[in-house]
Parts: sequence; structure tokens; C-alpha cells
Amino acid sequence: MIEAILGDLETSRSQIEGKFSRAGTILESAVSLISQQLEYLQQLSGLLDGQAVGEATRELTVAAGELRSLPTMLRERGQELRDLECRSVGLLSDIEDMRSLLRYLLVFALNLKITAADDQQDAQLVHAFSQEMRTRIEVGVTELDDIDMRLNELLDQVRAALKLESDLAEDVHAMVPAVPNRLADDATAIRAHQKQISDMTGQASALAQNIQLKVVDALSSLQIGDISRQRIEHIQNGLNLLTRAEAGLAENGLSEDARERFAKFVCRLLATQLADTADGFERDSRGMLANMSGMAADAQSLLRLQQTQGSSVSHNNLRSLERSVGDAEILVTDMEQAVATANDVRSATALTVDELLRRIDAIKGVREDVQFMALNTTVSCSRMGDAGKPLQVIAIELRLYAKKLGSIADVTLAALRSLGEDVANLNSDRSQTSSKSRLESAAARLRDAADLAESGLATVVRHGTDVVDSLSQAESELNFDAEFGNVLSTSATSLHALAGEGDIEVADILGPLQDIFDAIAATYTMARERDIHAQCLPNAATVARAA
Repeated sequence: MIEAILGDLETSRSQIEGKFSRAGTILESAVSLISQQLEYLQQLSGLLDGQAVGEATRELTVAAGELRSLPTMLRERGQELRDLECRSVGLLSDIEDMRSLLRYLLVFALNLKITAADDQQDAQLVHAFSQEMRTRIEVGVTELDDIDMRLNELLDQVRAALKLESDLAEDVHAMVPAVPNRLADDATAIRAHQKQISDMTGQASALAQNIQLKVVDALSSLQIGDISRQRIEHIQNGLNLLTRAEAGLAENGLSEDARERFAKFVCRLLATQLADTADGFERDSRGMLANMSGMAADAQSLLRLQQTQGSSVSHNNLRSLERSVGDAEILVTDMEQAVATANDVRSATALTVDELLRRIDAIKGVREDVQFMALNTTVSCSRMGDAGKPLQVIAIELRLYAKKLGSIADVTLAALRSLGEDVANLNSDRSQTSSKSRLESAAARLRDAADLAESGLATVVRHGTDVVDSLSQAESELNFDAEFGNVLSTSATSLHALAGEGDIEVADILGPLQDIFDAIAATYTMARERDIHAQCLPNAATVARAA
């Protein structure tokens, strides 16, 4: 019977030792995994710095606002270009009027020469005047031709810019405000998603820390395995001592009845120790398993929390943002081209105005020369008497048309100066040139932040799975009922059966009992064992009753 009990106890001791050792290794690994999990969560929290995402979102919001203002900007710039076109056309009309006047002047100069040919006396002088006048007028014609060419070049630039503005206006009408609104919405969605993940990291960190504390407590509670193993060893040692003591008492001639009472008393001690061991083990292991079960449940909750965030619509948000940024960049690229063209027109207009002002001054110089020469011709004709009267009429006409030329030149000069002042006061559109880079930079930062968040989440979820697996394995490892159930309680019942019921007379065996009790007590390592041992010692009442 004792041999069978020893065998059962050895099986229990071996299983407890093996299971608790493996469970301890698993839980130590779990502590390490959870520490890594907390570290990854902290890193993820750092990656989700709201400042970077917030700045990128604000930049996209600014870009969206700029895109919404495109219709107004286009109307203002279109009006500016149309005004420039209208004024250029007006200037061309003035140039054509001056050209017509110069043609008349050429005709009058020729008539002057022809008329003067009838009077040989002064023909040489009038011929020289006429030739000089034609030379000056031809210089004016050349100047007007150059002015006309420059104005037409400018007008072509203006009309090309207006065509570009018209095409852009069609795109803007089709895409604004839908594109900027969607761009702002997508940026907000990305920011909201980052905020959700950031909130999750805070919740997950708190939950992981709670799990870590529970695992550490579980590691501490594993000492019940070591306590139970030691107590089983002590009971095994007591049974072995009993077997040897019985043999020695038989050799010393102790009666069978005395040896039987001796064995019962010792078995009662060992049974009490084993029953207390079984009760403590069952109680503590049940609490430990409940704690383990709670840890596994917490780890599952942590994993579900991380997986929920990991399977969110972040990629959809990113794809939508990419489309919105792409559409916005189309508008911005076209806008930048229109801005560059409008700025080129402004620059060309400024240069053209400066050049034309000089050329108009030259035209005014032609007018002054013609008037001066016509006046000289009039004076010369007056000395010719009746023969000079026809020449005098022509000279007067020359002076009148030269005066008209001067008037038109003054009007043109004033128009050019006004145009020059207006162009100088215009602000070039330079702000739009940064919109594309702002869009690309902001979208890239949001994309990088989202990628980092997804990568960090994947790492966190992967290690979260390892934590769940580790804790589930530890829980399974410590599921004692499945393998040896109530072996300790059964062995304690068997020992109680050997001890029997009722009082045991020990007066005649106090010496051997004292020896074996002292030998058993020498193996104790726990106060609980010594307390139970003291309760089982033969007391004075037992000794008196036995006497």
C-alpha cells in the first residue's frame, strides 16, 4: 500500500516539477514579449507624432483653399489680359493713323518737288528740302513699322494667354470646388485615422502593462509548484523513514500491535501533511489558473484592439488622397503655366512699352523736323512771288498734317505711359508656384506617416499574437486536472485509511515515535509543515490516557 502511495506521489511530484518548470519558462518568455510589445507601442506612439501629421493636413487645407480661389483669380487675371488686349488694339489703330499721315506727308513732299520743278531758279533748293523731308518721313515709317510689329507680337502673346486662361477656366469649372473639398476631406480622414491609432496605442499600452503585471504575479505564484513539490518529497521521505523504522522495530522485538500503532500514528501525521498540501495546491493552483485565464483574455482583447485598427480603411484613405492630390496637381500645373504665361505677358508689355516710348519720341521728332522744314519752305516760297504760291499751299498742308501727326503721337504716348504705369503696379502671381511642391510635400508626409503607422501596427499585432500564444500555452501547461486531477487528495485518503479512526495508544512507543518525528521534522523547510507537525505530536492527555 505504501509503495503504491509512494509511486503516485512520485508521479505527482514529477509532473508538478516538469509542468511548473515549463510554465515558468513560458511565462518568462511572455514577460519578455510583453516588454517588447510595450516598447513597440511606445515607438509607434512616437511615430504618430500629431505635429507632423497636423502640419501636413494644414498645408493641404491651405492648398485646398488656394484651389477654391482659382475662379476669382482667373476672372481678375482674365479681365487684366482683356484690358491689355483692348489697349493694344487701340494702340495699333493709333499707329495705323500715324502711318496714314506719314503716307500723306510723303505725297506732299513729292508734290512739293514736282511743283518746284517748274521754277528752275529755286528748284534746286526746294528739291533739297523735299528730299530731306522724305528721308525724315521714311525714318518715321520705319519706326512705325517696328512699333506695329512689336505691338502685334505682344497682342499674339496676350491672346495666347487668354486662350490658356479660357482652357484653364473650363477645367476649374469642372473640378472646383469638388477637388479641393475632397482633398481637404481626405486629409482630415487620414488625420482622424492617425488619431484613432494614437488613441489605440495609449489604450493598448495600458492594457499591456496590466497584462505584464499579471504575468509577473503569475510567475510569483508558480512558487506553489515548488512548495508542493518539496512537501511531497518530505512526505515521501517520511514514508521511507516509516518503512525503515518498522523494519528496525521488528528486529528489536517490538510487538506487531505496537508496530501497527506506530505505523498508524506516523501515517496519520503524513496523511495530515499530504491533505493540507493537496488543499493548498488545489486552492492556489485554482487561483493561479483563474489569473492565467484572465491574462489570456486580456491578451486577446489587446490583440483584437490592435487588429481592429490594423484592418481599418487607412489604405483606402491613402488611395483616395492620392487621387485627390493627382487631380489637384493637374489644376496647379495648369495654373502655374497660366501664371508663368501671364507673368511673361506682363514682362513683355513692360519691355514693349519702354521701347515704344522711345520710338514714339522718334515719331514726334519726325513731326518737328517736318514742321520745321515746311516752315522753311513757306519762307522760301514767299520770296518766289506768284511762282511760289502753289509751293506755299503744299507747305501749309505739310505743317497741318505734321501737327495732326504730333497730336496722335501725343495721345499714343500718353496711352503707352498709362499702360506702363498699370503694368508696373501689377503684382506678379508667384504664390501659386509653391502650391505643387506644397501638395507633394504634404501628401508625402501623410503617406510616410500612414505607412509607418501600418508597419508599426503590423509589428505590434504580430507580437501581440505571440503574447496570446505564449499565455495560452502556459495556461494549457498548468491545466493539472487533465493529467493527474486529485492524485494528492487520493493519496492523502489512502494514508488516512492506513491510520484508521479513533485514538491511538502511544504510551509504550513514545520513544520510537519521538525519533521518527524528529527525523521527519528535520526535513521541513516551511512553517506550515512545522505547524501541522506540532498539531500531530503525542500530547500529555494522550500519554496520560495511555498510562
